Amino acid sequence: MVLLVNADKEFVKQVIAEVKPDLIQFHGDESADFCQQFDFPFIRALRMRDDLDISAEARAYYNAYGLLFDAWNPDQYGGTGEQFDWQRLPTERDFHLILAGGLNPLNVAEAVDAARPDMVDVSGGVESSPGIKDEHKVRAFINSAKAVAEQ
Repeated sequence: MVLLVNADKEFVKQVIAEVKPDLIQFHGDESADFCQQFDFPFIRALRMRDDLDISAEARAYYNAYGLLFDAWNPDQYGGTGEQFDWQRLPTERDFHLILAGGLNPLNVAEAVDAARPDMVDVSGGVESSPGIKDEHKVRAFINSAKAVAEQ
């Protein structure tokens, strides 16, 4: 998977042709028309602004492989380590829900229990220092997420 933030059309085409990813994750301000024009599997990241209409977004990105929900931060498109209210997410839905935003080994079980996502996304929450994944934190994260998911 390749993550892109507000890339232009030609760059996206170049990534598809040269990198040949399985999926593209659009994590910026890309419109549904922009994401769908490539006829290529994609995940659409949505930052949980207070006024985000999840149903409308799900309809707009109807052919996305999944919708990734992340914390809203006006200055960053992701990687903030911030959480949002997981109760805002629909438990009944017709799309793959990917949960992100401030997840770590200590809160992933609560997050999975609250949102019942199809997948979870983590990065900074399992690092020992910026950019360095900690094997024990990764293992603890996976075990916590699986334990709740299997209930």
